[in-house]
Amino acid sequence: MRERPREALTSGMGAPFPISPSRRPGEPTADLTDYRVLLRALRVDVGRLARCVPELATAGPARRDAAREYLHRVLAEARFHQRFEQDTVWPVLEAVEGPHPVLIRLTDEHRHLEPLQCAAAELGDRALGPAASAGAAAELATALRRIEVLLDAHVDRTQQQLLPLIAHHLSCADYAWMQRVVRRDRDPRSLPFVVAWMADHATAAELDALVAIPGMSIGALLGIFHGRFTAQQHLALRGEPGPSGPRT
Repeated sequence: MRERPREALTSGMGAPFPISPSRRPGEPTADLTDYRVLLRALRVDVGRLARCVPELATAGPARRDAAREYLHRVLAEARFHQRFEQDTVWPVLEAVEGPHPVLIRLTDEHRHLEPLQCAAAELGDRALGPAASAGAAAELATALRRIEVLLDAHVDRTQQQLLPLIAHHLSCADYAWMQRVVRRDRDPRSLPFVVAWMADHATAAELDALVAIPGMSIGALLGIFHGRFTAQQHLALRGEPGPSGPRT
């Protein structure tokens, strides 16, 4: 395996990476709970949206508005995660693995997914806006089902091939650095949604791991925003308000 000089590693913003992968055999592996939960949330909710869209054309404006916002937020998280992988995860792994076949394959899948995600966001405005129609809703459902099929294979490949590479090469400190990059690059206005959304898809043990991530204040954010998130999610996906209490 070749090693790229540390100064050659650059983030998407052009700044030198402060790390090269440093985990040594026998050292603890990084806790990738946040990565796994995010992948699950994307897979599950694209499917949920695809299945509920056909009934939204005849729904009231409050439900259509909630569904349109939910759709935009899920698709935005998918695109943000894909850019983070290519701008941050890939260069770090390439420092020790070179142009690994799984990184090449996942990048190619990103190239197919991103234009479909952008098109689905635009279709969402047509299908769920004031001039909603059954035809536009059917188009959106078809687009989401296509994304769902591609995303299922993409998530499987990520879980089976990419995450083991990360666990093998990155120390706990390396992965903590990646988590800080995510916080730095994320629009802070997205935090209330993404924290509550990931908590909704986490098991109790996974939620404990998410709350323990340093610098995220996930417990505090959930106390403030999870009830509002759940009410909007239930309205969007089920047509009825959900429980308004916080998840703890």
